[in-house]
Amino acid sequence: MSDQNSFTRIVLFILLIVSLFAIAFVLGSLLGYDQNAWVQTKGPTNGFINSLGIDPTNPDILYATDEEGRIFKTTDKGNTWKEVSAGEIMHTFSDELIVSPHDPENIWSVDGVANVFETTNGGSTWSQIIDPYGDGFRFGSVYAIAPAPSDPDTIYAFKNGFGIFKSIDGGGSWLFLDPSEVDYSYSIAVDPTNPDIVYSGYNPKQSQDWAMVRQTTDGGDSWRTSLMVPHSNGITSVAIDPNNPETIYAGSRGEVGEIYKSVDRGNSWSKLNEHFTMCTVWGQPQLIVDPNDTSIAYVATWLGGTWKTTDEGETWTLLRDAPVSSTALSLNLVNSNIIYSADRTEPKLWKTTN
Repeated sequence: MSDQNSFTRIVLFILLIVSLFAIAFVLGSLLGYDQNAWVQTKGPTNGFINSLGIDPTNPDILYATDEEGRIFKTTDKGNTWKEVSAGEIMHTFSDELIVSPHDPENIWSVDGVANVFETTNGGSTWSQIIDPYGDGFRFGSVYAIAPAPSDPDTIYAFKNGFGIFKSIDGGGSWLFLDPSEVDYSYSIAVDPTNPDIVYSGYNPKQSQDWAMVRQTTDGGDSWRTSLMVPHSNGITSVAIDPNNPETIYAGSRGEVGEIYKSVDRGNSWSKLNEHFTMCTVWGQPQLIVDPNDTSIAYVATWLGGTWKTTDEGETWTLLRDAPVSSTALSLNLVNSNIIYSADRTEPKLWKTTN
């Protein structure tokens, strides 16, 4: 009799669990959860992925860096991968991977100790273009690089502890933009139509209780504070609408994660959401705008899930099955239904095609 009662309790427990999952699924649908399917790709490595870079002209090609500083490349949408940095790049951690908007074969890799490597042939060979012991960038890590979409010769770079530098010869030489007053940031964004308009996030010092977005409209000769956010630990993401540069998004981290939006090139801002409480929008590649439909944007958070807006940020939907924490998002520019997400909690790379 006791065995029969035990069996009955087990069956009832299983039915309860199944019912709870069913209820959660229905409630998720009612509360605005998106049913997009995310699947794990076959690579590229057993380690954590730090950054992603996608070819702007060929949707099959994607680059990824892992926690050991290696760079991998796929030419078949993530089915197979090949390391393209072996014997070429000597560093142990990669902070950022940037594919040139002008030439998809031209890629920059930024490591954690200020080395910046460049390839001009899709990863076949690499050369060091910024040396922490060389002129201009001594003794400071490079936290962000932003090529100007409208001018292949103009590049902006941020050096931790010092500020923003500018090159007008494709990285051959650099000028320090002292008036920016930004000495700690993870994010730089350049206007897609005007290389002189630049936005930079700012992470506060220990004595400061605010963060800001700084803006220049004259190529760095003068700067103004475009957005001030109190009680923020930093503006870590800035993204510009590629089809309408009047619209800009900024992600703030701290006790709560916040998204701000400007529709007048940074003259005024509004806070879009109350959704990202207890999480943060951590880095530059975690806030992206769909270039084919700029009413759509995606944001990846730390421990708060991956979210999507289809109305320029007025409302947000949590993407079901997407990583809870992500180090990077990368959107296919040709087919923007294809999105890759690097998982922060486990060494996996996820992909959705819808």
